[in-house]
Amino acid sequence: HRWSRDIKAVVSTQSTGEKVELKVEINKKTICLESPMQLDKLYTLVDSDSAQVYGGLLKDGTFSSLVIFSGRSSLTITNTTSRLPKKVGSVTIKQRNNKIIVTGDLFKLALQPQNNGIGVQTQQIDDEVLGLLGLLNSVSEKSEVVNKSRKTFLRYKNVNYKLERSKKRACFKFSNNKHSEAIIGSTSQFLENEI
Repeated sequence: HRWSRDIKAVVSTQSTGEKVELKVEINKKTICLESPMQLDKLYTLVDSDSAQVYGGLLKDGTFSSLVIFSGRSSLTITNTTSRLPKKVGSVTIKQRNNKIIVTGDLFKLALQPQNNGIGVQTQQIDDEVLGLLGLLNSVSEKSEVVNKSRKTFLRYKNVNYKLERSKKRACFKFSNNKHSEAIIGSTSQFLENEI
């Protein structure tokens, strides 16, 4: 399979009220997207042909647990220190120094302790992967940051969205908060109600 280039969407940090901040790296610049998300609910992070990964969101944007489904097997990860099996269906799991690498057919995720939860970083993800991380990867792959007349814009799907530097969060944010939601769409599409 063709892997997309090795960046990545980092789902991380700070909840601002009901809005959770999702960070995406584009052209070596960090862009903060804010989206309303429900805490303590499972979200579909990765959905590929052979595996699904779900995460329960905490207030700081980390995850209380991750659930991996592959084939007829499943595994729930609630911390990064417990001994885990080396395989769940077709998904391989490697552990080293409180870090867990989860590798499926079309994705590779790094899990590590962060604040009170588990931080998830996308190391590789294919264009075909659905789920929240798949969407963030698509934004990362198909956008560029452009400078025009001393202003900075995120160009995505032939639309320019004005950015401004957020000193508090060390990233670029949209000058209009509605632009985040225009790009991400409703995150409720990733809510997993059946597990």
